[in-house]
Amino acid sequence: SIAFGRGLSAPFSMPKASLPRGMQPAFTLAFDGRALSPLLAEIGKEEGEEAAMFIDIMDELGLAGENAAPMTFALGHGEVESMTTRHVEGWKQTLFGRAASVLSRDDIELLPADTLWGWVGTFRPNILVELARSVAPEETIQGLAAAKMATGVDVEKDILGAIGPVVGAFASTATGGAAGPGGLVFFARSSNASAFLSTLNGLVSRLGQQMGMPLSPQRYAHGSIPCTAFTIPGSMLPFEPCVATANGVVFLAASRGALAEALDQAGRDTSIAQHPRMIALADGSLENLVAFGFNDAPKHLERGFGVVGMLQTSLASLAQGFGGPQELPDLTKLLPSYATLARGARPSVSLSYTRGDDLLQAVTHDSSWLARAVAMAGSPSGQMQPMTMGIASSIAIPKLLSARLAANENAAIATLRSIGSAQAQFHHSLAVDTDFDGDGEYGFLGELAGAQRLRGQEHVLDPAMLSPTFGAIEADGCGGGAVQRSGYWFQVWLPGESDAVCDTMSSPVMADAAESRWCAYAWPVDSGTSGNRAFYIDERGQLFACTNDERQPYSGTCATGGVAPGFDAALERRGDISARPPGGGTRSADGNRWTVNY
Repeated sequence: SIAFGRGLSAPFSMPKASLPRGMQPAFTLAFDGRALSPLLAEIGKEEGEEAAMFIDIMDELGLAGENAAPMTFALGHGEVESMTTRHVEGWKQTLFGRAASVLSRDDIELLPADTLWGWVGTFRPNILVELARSVAPEETIQGLAAAKMATGVDVEKDILGAIGPVVGAFASTATGGAAGPGGLVFFARSSNASAFLSTLNGLVSRLGQQMGMPLSPQRYAHGSIPCTAFTIPGSMLPFEPCVATANGVVFLAASRGALAEALDQAGRDTSIAQHPRMIALADGSLENLVAFGFNDAPKHLERGFGVVGMLQTSLASLAQGFGGPQELPDLTKLLPSYATLARGARPSVSLSYTRGDDLLQAVTHDSSWLARAVAMAGSPSGQMQPMTMGIASSIAIPKLLSARLAANENAAIATLRSIGSAQAQFHHSLAVDTDFDGDGEYGFLGELAGAQRLRGQEHVLDPAMLSPTFGAIEADGCGGGAVQRSGYWFQVWLPGESDAVCDTMSSPVMADAAESRWCAYAWPVDSGTSGNRAFYIDERGQLFACTNDERQPYSGTCATGGVAPGFDAALERRGDISARPPGGGTRSADGNRWTVNY
């Protein structure tokens, strides 16, 4: 049921989330997701497992289906302020509601006194695992086990279970929140913050090694507080995630400066409680809250006013450039002056609390919807700088192209390492043992991905050890097959009775040799555009790379008119798959210098 300019008619009503006296309704809405159950059931039957899984997730979250919590919304407008209310019936019976707890005043005061935008609430991250288990139990168990085997970390217990139930984020004047999203700081209480930080540092280090990325925690100190920065050398990202703990709270900031300010603010006695807008709240307003939000719209207005003014000027120039009237009226007059717009502007405060099993949320805003919209344009989440876009693009586009090549190369390295891990599992599991000697053989991409029958058998690998996308084998035009991902081709070779063999080749594999030998290559789909270097890996797990510019570059496949590396390209002897890359700057069989890629 929807209503404009009035409240809802019976049988729809919202007695627990009604607007305050003197507040005129502008828009009201009632929604009951349980009414969608028959429709969702039909969709699940027609669209298959993925649709059914999505519907199960919606049902578990209480958004639609049999477990849906009926919701009522209202927007009201008054002389001094506006208000948004939300009422969710039976919210405490939903997945997130069951895990919610009450915020203390100390939790809210984790937001600093100069907060521009902030939110703090109760949330247990490990509830996401509970959600996954309820929807796909076997896959979740296998995924957690695989993650622990690969990293040595119990993600559910050591990462997700180690933080919460209080989490939040803010951007303050001191952290640089007025200048952009680089001033954002995330935080979470932790029962053992130092142990969590140690686990996180180790996890990031191992992931960086396994993905072939130069990502390693850089430790430093802010005063007496140990800090860690996660940096990717050469990255163009304007962020350098940094993490530290103080007083049982984990802080994650977008830059070292923002983290330093967050840690300093955490050590002061002042907090958002000293903000005039907070002092003006009625007694008891901060009691029994499950979430609290704050947005200092007046602080964002000035920046937002300038952004909108620039957009208006740009629109006028655009209209003239496309044949519009040359004498356009001053579009900036459509926007009130800053003094007029900012008069009486108030920060927004969001209070979410429970009453019985229900969730009630009330958000008070500035009375001017226009002022709120303009303020959003100047907030960290809504900032744009139209005047600098042309200059920034002329500088950034060449670097972005370079960054794209680097990103594709890093992805290729990570993919080859994933293939290496899958081969090791495949070999030790004895998935293929065609000579029945109790020693497993290595596999092709199609076998590892569960896309083709295992050699000598009538079934495919289940569960697969690589993503199904690796089963999308394309003919390479030279009798074999390769897989394309992120601007690179990938191909695995096994020893054959007369030569090496790759996917789709009809030549038989030499079982004894395939028990101890395999190799794989990655090369650009379009050299110079989708990537530069070519890469090699084998059963030893050591990855080699060549600059791919000393000879005719590897680019594309025979089928696309390109040149692909043969199985012996990186090896010291042509035609011998048992050979190894020479390394040390010595030229390999293809004439390139293949060197170890650390």
